[in-house]
Amino acid sequence: MRSIIREQVDNFPLIRRLARYEIKSAHAEQRLGLLWELLNPGLQIFIYWFVFGVGLRGNKDVDGNIPFIVWLLCGIVVWFFINDALLRGSNSINSRLAMVTKMRFPMSAIPSYVILSRMYQHFAMLAIVIVVIIANGIPITWKLLQLPYYMIATYIFVYAFSLCFSTLVTLVKDIQLFLQSMMRMLFYMTPILWNIERFPDVLHGVLRLNPVYYLVEGYRASLLGGHWVWQEWPTGLYFWSVTLLLFSAGTFLHIKFRKSFTELV
Repeated sequence: MRSIIREQVDNFPLIRRLARYEIKSAHAEQRLGLLWELLNPGLQIFIYWFVFGVGLRGNKDVDGNIPFIVWLLCGIVVWFFINDALLRGSNSINSRLAMVTKMRFPMSAIPSYVILSRMYQHFAMLAIVIVVIIANGIPITWKLLQLPYYMIATYIFVYAFSLCFSTLVTLVKDIQLFLQSMMRMLFYMTPILWNIERFPDVLHGVLRLNPVYYLVEGYRASLLGGHWVWQEWPTGLYFWSVTLLLFSAGTFLHIKFRKSFTELV
């Protein structure tokens, strides 16, 4: 684990440069360029708001005083980052096998710069969400100070997951399709479109086993003035245990198999 962490720290300037190149090259041939980073999620949010907010809920507020669109934005902004970064990060080494033989930096940096490239979109969307919150007359509280903690926690979780599955996907291509299906299912099992309070108390413990639950609710608490981070310490302890387990497994698999990646080219 220490060697992987040291590789990230020593190569961070290079990871940052590659992340910028990654996002620019993705939209180099499109007329609207980087604007698609916001247009695509914006169209999806409109559909979710129209179907679930207007259609199924009659556009009623959440918890009595929060417009559904604001509540939805605060949760879905973190999901867009997790879903996109996790799928791209898991396939990052497999999709760059031709580059692996020529590169002069550690392979563990590949998932890092792919995930970091998605952070730029995440920052832009968070800024828009804060503007929408203020425009709806919802006060920004001191709870916003804990948002950087949840952002760092999200990044570490996604990197740990990607490090583990980037090795597995490179060895067994079918796993990428499995991950795509799993993420579609996980979206509807995470309280993004629905409120956990609508479920019986007996199911709350089961729903909290989803690590993304901790992050989504943490973002909402930070942006809308909910709980402090230490008030959810049991869920936080579980989340960090899962993340540490994923990171340990990812480190073991990556170091064990990375020398064999060049043989797959």
